[in-house]
Amino acid sequence: MKTIDKIATGMLGLIVLAAGALGAENMVGSQTQNEGFFAVPAKQAPVIDGDLSDWDVSGQIQSCRDTSVKGTYSVKTAAMWDADNLYLSFDWRDSTPLNSQVNPEQDPGRGWQADAEQLRILAEGNDVRWLTFWSYQGRINALEYVQRQIPPGKNVLEKVLIAKAHSPDVGMGVQSAYQAAADGAGFVHEVKIPWELIFTDGRKMAAGAKIRLGMEFLWGNPKGKGFPMHRCVDNMQPGVLTREFHWDAKNAWGDLTLIDRSVEKMRRYVPDTAVAVGTIPIDVEVPASASFFTVAIDDAQGNRVRNLAGGADPERHAVGEPKDGRRKLRVMWDGLDDLGALAVPGTFTVRGLVLDGGLQGKFEQCFYNPGTPPWATRNGQGGWGADHSPVKTVLTSGERVILVCGFAEGGSGTFAIGSEDKKIWGEVKGASVAAANAKYVFTIPIWPAR
Repeated sequence: MKTIDKIATGMLGLIVLAAGALGAENMVGSQTQNEGFFAVPAKQAPVIDGDLSDWDVSGQIQSCRDTSVKGTYSVKTAAMWDADNLYLSFDWRDSTPLNSQVNPEQDPGRGWQADAEQLRILAEGNDVRWLTFWSYQGRINALEYVQRQIPPGKNVLEKVLIAKAHSPDVGMGVQSAYQAAADGAGFVHEVKIPWELIFTDGRKMAAGAKIRLGMEFLWGNPKGKGFPMHRCVDNMQPGVLTREFHWDAKNAWGDLTLIDRSVEKMRRYVPDTAVAVGTIPIDVEVPASASFFTVAIDDAQGNRVRNLAGGADPERHAVGEPKDGRRKLRVMWDGLDDLGALAVPGTFTVRGLVLDGGLQGKFEQCFYNPGTPPWATRNGQGGWGADHSPVKTVLTSGERVILVCGFAEGGSGTFAIGSEDKKIWGEVKGASVAAANAKYVFTIPIWPAR
């Protein structure tokens, strides 16, 4: 924690943020639920090089799983279009930028385990396009391109396109380029996708057209193995919350609307918490990197009068843009104390704290998981059960009880319980068929080995 080092007071009226045309509505909540966004016209085709200086990002949206980690796990997406191509840019916040360990030349089907964008586009009828973009250590760029039918869920065409980082030309007319962020805490990714790769019916794109586009962002494990460290799904249809099996949930994918001009006001994201109102402004200055701040008011004797803002988001109180690494904030006070009574006239001291960077959470256990401990452990004795299926088969193997789930991507699909009712070992794969004797357990998994 640091103290706020510049404080001033003055008088100012209330500021009201009003939604304007073309998507300037305020997004309220801890998880973003963008329900559509806009592709603005490309006055000239941008150079696909990871540099957004030649972009119109007025329609940019932000996606994050929770606003508390947006400084570490979030993506800002902007879209432009012309008669021939769709252009997308992704501005990532990532603690290990361009460090993905999935080499497409060796593991072309594991792009989803990298820092990856998975785009799902509804083309025509039941035909969809799956596009997974990633870069191996910022040196080899890749795209897994799939034409699929949903239902019945059959892949019509599947290709993995690869290019060295010095060239943006991945193949099939697609261009892809990455550039590390100057602050070392993220990267920018630009792509160009020909319309003919999305729509094979030769349609001409024009302002007003809507494209069904769902986006899934994955932050890969730096070791390149196992499931990603973090996942975020966004751009949804209004009122639809289907985020788990998002790749097949075509009715959940939100609209990308092509428009003929820039967006008037960029979309704002605000948490679903009250903001102090009043006529007495408290002006403070904090580092531009601050993720939370607190402001309190004490009387001349040091007694707390009002906790005005606690753990507040600087973006909700910003006055102007950051400059020289600093940001000005303004918090309004109505002159009341914490009990709702008018403060006794006198001399007051404003105190503040600021937190640089952000708080990071780590998932360690499942609710009501009866493992000892409930989370996974190195010796395999922690955590019970599978993530996608309940136990369907129970076997005995000597003094052990073997529990088998039908299907698993995480947890233990097959595991053994000893005489003390504690887990002895576990295997991630479940099984459709299982048998056991006193010495061995035999299974036929429906999920391939990993």
